[in-house]
Amino acid sequence: MSHHPTPKEVDRTYHPKGYGMSPSLKRARKPFILTNVLIGGTIVAFALGVYAYSISAVQQDDFSDVEDLLPPVEERSKIRSIEDEAREQRAFQSLASVLPTSRNLPPATSNPSSPSKAIPEVPFAEAAVADSKATSSWGIKRLGDVEWIRKRGWVDDKGNVLVWGAPDVDRIGRVGNAVSSKKLV
Repeated sequence: MSHHPTPKEVDRTYHPKGYGMSPSLKRARKPFILTNVLIGGTIVAFALGVYAYSISAVQQDDFSDVEDLLPPVEERSKIRSIEDEAREQRAFQSLASVLPTSRNLPPATSNPSSPSKAIPEVPFAEAAVADSKATSSWGIKRLGDVEWIRKRGWVDDKGNVLVWGAPDVDRIGRVGNAVSSKKLV
C-alpha cells in the first residue's frame, strides 16, 4: 500500500525550515522571474506616473477663476473667521480680569436696594458686548437665507440646497409626486 503524506509533511517539503521556498519550488519559479520583474516594474512605473501627473495637474498658482465663486466683499467682511472669534474670546477674558469681582465691591448696607456707594459703570464692557451682538451671525439658520447663494441660483424657491426638486421635510414623499388624492391602505 502507498503511504499518503500528512498535511504537515507536505508543508515541510514546501517550507523546509519553516520559511522560504523549497529547492524544487525555486526551480519551478525560475523561468518566470524576468517576466515577473518586468511586469511588476511596469505596474510600479505606471502608478508613479499617474501620481506625478495628478500632483502636477492640481498645482495652481493663479486663483482668479475661484474669485467668482466667493461671496461679495461686503458679505465676506461680515463673516467671522476662527481667528476673529479667538481674538474676541481673548478680549472678553482680558475684560473679565478688569471687571470688579465680589471682593472689590463695596460692603452691603442694611437696605439691599440702595448700596452705600454707586458701582462704577464700565463703558468698554458694554461696547464690547454690543459690538459682538452686531457682528454675530446667529441670524442665519439655513443656506437658503444667505443672499449670495440665492443670487447664484444654488437654491430653488423652496430653499432646498442639496437636492433640487426634493419635497419639504414636513411632507415626505417622492421627488416627482404631487399631493396624491389616492388613499394608501
